[in-house]
Amino acid sequence: MKITIVGAGNMARGIATRALAGGHTVTITAKDPGKAVLLVDELGEQADGAGRLSAAGESAVEQAYIVVLAVPFDAAEQLAASYGPRLAGKVLIDISNPVDATLDALVVAPGTSAAERIAAAAGEQVRVVKAFNTTFATTLVTGQVDGTPLDVFIASDDEGARKEVAELVASGGLNPVDVRRTQARTPTGGLPAAPHGAPAQRRRPRLGQHHQDRRPLNPSSASPTAGPPPPRGRQWSPTLTRRTTPCTPAPPSPRSPRPRPC
Repeated sequence: MKITIVGAGNMARGIATRALAGGHTVTITAKDPGKAVLLVDELGEQADGAGRLSAAGESAVEQAYIVVLAVPFDAAEQLAASYGPRLAGKVLIDISNPVDATLDALVVAPGTSAAERIAAAAGEQVRVVKAFNTTFATTLVTGQVDGTPLDVFIASDDEGARKEVAELVASGGLNPVDVRRTQARTPTGGLPAAPHGAPAQRRRPRLGQHHQDRRPLNPSSASPTAGPPPPRGRQWSPTLTRRTTPCTPAPPSPRSPRPRPC
């Protein structure tokens, strides 16, 4: 297959290495053409597969059967929108995780995913597949860890596109795992979180969560069926709006002829 990889970073290097190992024709294009040429030169010295490798301009996306957006989410969404009709009928692989630059927050709204956003930007004729977002770039180069092939999770609403990406993955010595749809079961697009982990939402404790052993000061706020709480060193009086303790008035003293109240 003809594969065009957009981007010249570490993920582009890893994916290109696996595609070349599978005997595919790989073209790399990037915003900085010099980086694309440099990566091709380095891969040409290291690659041991039967595939062919070259660098080209942006028009390479039109010649490919599968296009891989090996760039961060914001750039991937912009590229999908700019390529638009040129990607019609092609398989577009989104590898991004929709987190901000600090990796502390998601940049997609609840109820949607990166893959859905990219599919909407690219248009209905583009067959978007989510893959490679859960693999490290360094392990992609070798394709395995301790002799075990890497799992590559694949999600798409297009069954045919999933199968084609699975063939690409398997040809490179990796293990494809079909997780089917890209709807927002997770913000990444139906897939698990990335290895470094999209940050979990930090939730504040509910009011009173750390004070569940405390009793209400106003008995009207307590459950009518729960009954009075058991004593814990203090006595609960249903007729008062505060906790009270047993009390015996102090006897009179020479300075105070009246008994001192509690």
